Amino acid sequence: MASCTNCGKAAAGEVSLRRCANCRDAQYCSRACQRADWKQHKQVCELKQTTTHDANASTETSAGPSDSPSQAHGTARADGAPTIALLSLEKQGFFDEMFEGLVATLKAKGSITEYTDRDGAYDMLTAATRPDIVLATDAALPESKYMSIRRKAYDYATNGGTLIFMGHFSSFARPPAIKTMFNAFGLPWESGDYHRTTFDVNAAMTRFDTASLVPSYSQKALHLQHVAREDAIYLPTSSSQTQSMVFAPQSVNLAQSPAVLGVCGRGKVGYLGDVNAEEGTTKVVLAMCGIAV
Repeated sequence: MASCTNCGKAAAGEVSLRRCANCRDAQYCSRACQRADWKQHKQVCELKQTTTHDANASTETSAGPSDSPSQAHGTARADGAPTIALLSLEKQGFFDEMFEGLVATLKAKGSITEYTDRDGAYDMLTAATRPDIVLATDAALPESKYMSIRRKAYDYATNGGTLIFMGHFSSFARPPAIKTMFNAFGLPWESGDYHRTTFDVNAAMTRFDTASLVPSYSQKALHLQHVAREDAIYLPTSSSQTQSMVFAPQSVNLAQSPAVLGVCGRGKVGYLGDVNAEEGTTKVVLAMCGIAV
């Protein structure tokens, strides 16, 4: 007879068991039992994860049985302001100083929690109530050691969340890893050129009110290629050229974009390749998050 992996209670009468959505082996009678067993179970669970997403994953999660048919996104503040998570598993020491203005603005607009360890990030992405917005601020997710977190980030986005890769992501993520990761999200994006260019707001971008953006934005960025035009927030114009204090100006690829927002299931995945905290950085991130300036 099936029984709870933690307490041994058998499934009978009012006691029902929920399987771990990752490994499909462990079963728990309650969320409390799952959490009690997590430190031991996670070592086995992560080895058995597969890239196949179970059709019933919306009714149970690897963090334990869900209390409702689907996981909700957070609105923890009484004023209805969005909940925002900074996913900073490989955080650089200069992030706080470099993006101080952006973080301060986000704090004024919503409720922010930063996650710098695997367990905390995993719990956040699998909780019954999850953040409205997750900002991946570094290059951790493409790394194989964070595979389990990446899979949960995929589940988060496809179930209605907003996941944005920004901050130091474009500075430290390797091109092959970027391609592999976005492909895992069902997106054809991959690394393009790296240079400073002035971009204009893409008139075809209709996912949010472009009036809140800086109309023309000079940024030093790692661009993405294979981006659908309707997913590009900024695009170079026919007069755009590379900007450098050393090298002569050159023409740029008009199909590449440094700021992208695409659909992933019922949610959104965004990318900002700006390697500096430029004038328009804060406004782009806010727009991707759906937050009014």
